[in-house]
Amino acid sequence: MSMNTSAFYTKAKSPSKSELESKIKSFGYDLKFINDFESIEEFNGECVLNGIHSFVEAYPQSKREILADLPEFENELRGIDQGISFISGSNFIDGATTSVICLALMELSNAKVLYLDDEMWYTKEMLEKEIPRFLEYEKSGVSETNISKSISKPRKKIDWIELSLFTFILIIGIGMVKEIISWHFTLITLVTYVGYGIWKKRNKNA
Repeated sequence: MSMNTSAFYTKAKSPSKSELESKIKSFGYDLKFINDFESIEEFNGECVLNGIHSFVEAYPQSKREILADLPEFENELRGIDQGISFISGSNFIDGATTSVICLALMELSNAKVLYLDDEMWYTKEMLEKEIPRFLEYEKSGVSETNISKSISKPRKKIDWIELSLFTFILIIGIGMVKEIISWHFTLITLVTYVGYGIWKKRNKNA
């Protein structure tokens, strides 16, 4: 199982190799990058974390490129122009490497980190809990098939259309009881709500 994670930040605040290694050391982890680079955008993905070799695919991209299929996150990234996407492999050490780099980017560059597989924003607390778990799984040799797909719980997406229709039904229902609104409006909205639910279920099963 691979993990797809992107960190978004302002390019002017891109940290250097030494800044990243120093910050990660302050977390209690020993990460050494194999290649030399002036800023994180030049990271080739190869490093050693706590004495274990790790490789993470790293792709520097603009915010627009990363969010091409996820425009709903644009508003949360105003003023940010740069991003870097990490694809970690099936080894837990790769997941730990990605998480510890993202945590450092949060500290050094005020980065916002998005777990693309579940379309979920990471917090510092989530990463701080996730890193030692990854390392423990790596150390114990636990198979990924024996744990959940994602260590962090994904944020459930809200269906705003369904919520809006349901809220509208409640409002006009109250209006009908108080004889302010005709029962016809309630019936039409209820039929629309049920119809949308059926359409949504069919698309989900398609």
